[in-house]
Amino acid sequence: MTTKSSASSYKRHDRKADDESSVWHYFLVEMPGKENAKCIKCDKILKTHSGSTGGLLKHLGKHQICLRKKVMPLLLKGQTMHALTMLQLLHQHQHNHTRK
Repeated sequence: MTTKSSASSYKRHDRKADDESSVWHYFLVEMPGKENAKCIKCDKILKTHSGSTGGLLKHLGKHQICLRKKVMPLLLKGQTMHALTMLQLLHQHQHNHTRK
């Protein structure tokens, strides 16, 4: 009887590992599966919940690394947004996330 090994290996993200503004610059991706990420600073394993980076961004704060999640406002097809309105939304978003 043979048993399958559950050992995972980790590698750099294919496209984003060299981008210092990307969370993937600081984490290795689990192979196979990509359900976990490994911090290159402390080797902690974190769940990515189908690619979610929120927990990874929060973890980087423990290493005094502050990255911001990139947010693109969602607009209905054909709509445009006044630049001042967009700036107000971005400011509000940043304010909400710095209070935590």
